[in-house]
Amino acid sequence: MASPKTFAETFLASDFVAVGSFEHFEVGRMVQGDAAEDQVHYLNGVFKIDDVLRGDLGDEVTVEFLTGATGKRALADAVEDLTDDVVGARSVVFLHAKGGIGEEGKVRLTSSYGLVTATDRAKVDVPLGEVPAPPFPRTEVEEPATAWATMDQFVEAMAALRT
Repeated sequence: MASPKTFAETFLASDFVAVGSFEHFEVGRMVQGDAAEDQVHYLNGVFKIDDVLRGDLGDEVTVEFLTGATGKRALADAVEDLTDDVVGARSVVFLHAKGGIGEEGKVRLTSSYGLVTATDRAKVDVPLGEVPAPPFPRTEVEEPATAWATMDQFVEAMAALRT
């Protein structure tokens, strides 16, 4: 499947879509490759769910975030950055169930635009993206994130996609 071009496509491409807020972040698992320097680190974010718009989730879910950070200090900085940017803020997450060996029951964001929340940068933002508005074109189906004035408006637009 091609990368989603709109939030409507992202919604439909996701296994789960939920509204809520992250309670905290922490350093998660590390996967070791064949060479000592081949390491992949994950952060875990505990997401408290207020409403499920797609799929079946409980009251909370732990979301794995792939990080390029290595070393204890860099990982701690990555946790601090996510904590400062999104903990406690009303958010929408677009999630995929992971399917790798040992990943049963784990979820990740659908893409870097799979987390939408209010930040210091914008009232409706994709904080993992490099710019406030995702690169989604204006269409009859939907508009970029900056088209919504509040997270409430964004949540309402996503809830309308519920099937």
